[in-house]
Amino acid sequence: MIGVCTDGTRVDTRTVVTQPIGNGDSCPVLSRTRTCTDNVYDLALTKADPSGTYSPGDDVTYTITIINQGDIDADNIQVTDYIPSGLSFVSSTANVVSSGANTVVLDFDLVAVS
Repeated sequence: MIGVCTDGTRVDTRTVVTQPIGNGDSCPVLSRTRTCTDNVYDLALTKADPSGTYSPGDDVTYTITIINQGDIDADNIQVTDYIPSGLSFVSSTANVVSSGANTVVLDFDLVAVS
């Protein structure tokens, strides 16, 4: 398998080990490990569901939190949220790309934390 690190950073380790060949002899074999350390975004998402009792017509607020744990910014990340049955979408503090009867698509730009 051939792999290329997109940022050019590479850790390459080569080790010679012996491997049995079946008749009691052994043969030297080159073992190679290559690890790329590419820059990535690593997103963690939670959706907090409200607790309590609600009556028809009450506003119910869900909180979606997205954290970019990676080392590069993540732009134009779209999240589709499914609206629970019996509720309808009213508004969002995030950029709303689209909304339908039971979904809303939100757009986020997330700065890297590291």
